[in-house]
Amino acid sequence: MNRRGQAMAHNNLARIYLHMAILAEAMDHSRHAVALAGEVGDRRGESSTLATAGMIHHHLGDYAIALDYHRRALALTKDTGDFNMELRVREELERTVLAAAEAEAAQRS
Repeated sequence: MNRRGQAMAHNNLARIYLHMAILAEAMDHSRHAVALAGEVGDRRGESSTLATAGMIHHHLGDYAIALDYHRRALALTKDTGDFNMELRVREELERTVLAAAEAEAAQRS
């Protein structure tokens, strides 16, 4: 399997572990996916891996890190012209912004 294929496989595994709420495994596969996709210059793949990393950090409650990943993913989707991926990333970005605001409001209460 080539490096691009490895990045996609790690990203898919990260998503599976995320949905199973096994976040440590999800994070491990996500790190590999982001690194590999960036290494091979696969901008669409990199966007997808960054979005997955953002979702994992969102679920961990690391909203600032999640926002950074989502913003980086959004910038790449705009560059690639992948409108469907851009919409998905925008949705995740919005969810994270709202969750961060709710968490901040709860801390102030």
